[in-house]
Amino acid sequence: MKSQLNAPEVINLNTNNGPGRPSKDFELSSIRSKQRKVKYLTDTVPPNELLFATKTGKRAAADLLSLCTEHSPNRPVNIRNVYRESLTDAKKTVPMTPDEALALFINCDLSKTLYLSLRAESKKRNANIYPMYQKITEAKKKCYPDNVTVNDSGASVPLQMLLNHTLQRLFVNVKIPLGINKLELHCKWGADGSSGHCAYNQTPVKTETDINGVYNDANLFLITLVPIYLRNLNEGKQEILWENPRPSSTRFCRPLKLIYKKESRELVVSEIENVQKQINELIPLQIRLEEDRIVECSFTLHLTMVDGKTIVFLTSGTTQTCYICGCKPTEMNQLEVVRKRAIKEKSLQYGLTILHAWIRFLECILHIGYRLNLKAPSKRGATQEQLEDIEARKQDIHEKLYRTLGIRVDKVVQGKGTSNTGNIGRKFFKNWEKVSEITGVDSELIRRFGTILIALVSGHDLDNEAFSVYAKETAEIYVSKYNWYRMPVCVHKILMHGGEAIKRCMLPIGMMSEEAQETWTEDLINTMFVLSDPIISLKRGLPKHKREALPDEVLQFLKIQKDQEEDNNDEEEDQEENDDDEEEAEENNFAFF
Repeated sequence: MKSQLNAPEVINLNTNNGPGRPSKDFELSSIRSKQRKVKYLTDTVPPNELLFATKTGKRAAADLLSLCTEHSPNRPVNIRNVYRESLTDAKKTVPMTPDEALALFINCDLSKTLYLSLRAESKKRNANIYPMYQKITEAKKKCYPDNVTVNDSGASVPLQMLLNHTLQRLFVNVKIPLGINKLELHCKWGADGSSGHCAYNQTPVKTETDINGVYNDANLFLITLVPIYLRNLNEGKQEILWENPRPSSTRFCRPLKLIYKKESRELVVSEIENVQKQINELIPLQIRLEEDRIVECSFTLHLTMVDGKTIVFLTSGTTQTCYICGCKPTEMNQLEVVRKRAIKEKSLQYGLTILHAWIRFLECILHIGYRLNLKAPSKRGATQEQLEDIEARKQDIHEKLYRTLGIRVDKVVQGKGTSNTGNIGRKFFKNWEKVSEITGVDSELIRRFGTILIALVSGHDLDNEAFSVYAKETAEIYVSKYNWYRMPVCVHKILMHGGEAIKRCMLPIGMMSEEAQETWTEDLINTMFVLSDPIISLKRGLPKHKREALPDEVLQFLKIQKDQEEDNNDEEEDQEENDDDEEEAEENNFAFF
């Protein structure tokens, strides 16, 4: 009797106890048969017990059941509707907007014929995702500012119109929070020239200047600007609402003026003065947003996109003289004399022209290596034997650098100067130990040069005092070991005045370089407007850029690193205070008992 009471209850799901067709297994039964077979369970067992029994199975199924049953009674219906909509959306074809199609057109470097062929093939497969080419043409026209002037001598647009158009295009993607009605757009700008381009066989409009040969499409002088960031000015706040993700890229580099004329001192000075005059006459732009909100935006421009030659033209100096302190070549290694010289505060606004710094530092190390046996700044007065030794060392260094690092240095390239580039400079200083073995130059000096350059181009906010101390220590090492070789102007400028330039710069010094402008010299004005348009640039996505971890020596210059250390120290102090409070509480408790 006792064993019968303790026996578990057996529930018989087989309702077909009589004669007839044999019953199927539960898994093989139809939905109606399954419902009939479990009806006994649903009638006799409470729902919460059935749910708990189901949860003891697979975890994923249990989580789904919990979401459906442990919240609102409408939750199961909502989950089912979302799931059905996801199945429907997955089968939908999402067409491209004209701006997205234009971004794809640019990224893939498509021609009109290729685009139309691609669109036709997609339509054949019931995937009409590409808009008509006419829509792309209309999207292109939206990228052009008003009052663009184009003639045989070049093209230009008023600065006010270009800034207004840039800001209006930015507002399409930038959401302005409520309560903000004053903004400021910061931009960097500059000028650069190039020559040696193709001279096309086209009949120009005959003018006196054309006849005299002043304008020639083989030469190009370009003035551009790049928006850096948009910030809030309400109640003195410095909140950044938008920031250029690639300030050194051509993505946002907007053309202001293009002239088919050779770069000269007169041209540079006159054009820069013309732009400065337009800057002084700028007026804030008022834009009406949703809910009839009016936002006023002012403009601030920084003249930092200039190279060394342009700065020499603007400061009336020479290429061999420092434009910051006026130091002459014979005084570069006299550090005490340099420290006593007054700094021209106005010249600090141009920055450090760090784009070519890699090349100048590279050439400095190479030329020291060539002349290690001669120990003289030039070949003047050298004997024939010494000249042969310099040439032999030069060829030996070139050969070893090519075999070891795969780089060709100081090779003449027809129409482009030498083979020395920024990428070669980066690889050169990255392998400072091997370079020291090959050139014979002190490894500590090469390593410090590389550290300084990496810090400048990192794009981070640098501690100007820490950088200045490190750079001047590097200058001391240079003079102590190679006082016989005059420090190049670019090296002197960065080592002796880098800290002051960083302090003067409103943005991280790496963001103010002229790199974005250098790549534009072969594009026409309309193409440049499209490629640099803020909406199209954001639709295209950011270019892939492999970033390497910064060396530990560079981290000491970063302000963000020091801020993190201060936060960590504050947390440690707070933790120590909490520990002291806990110990004091424990002592009080022991004293009470």
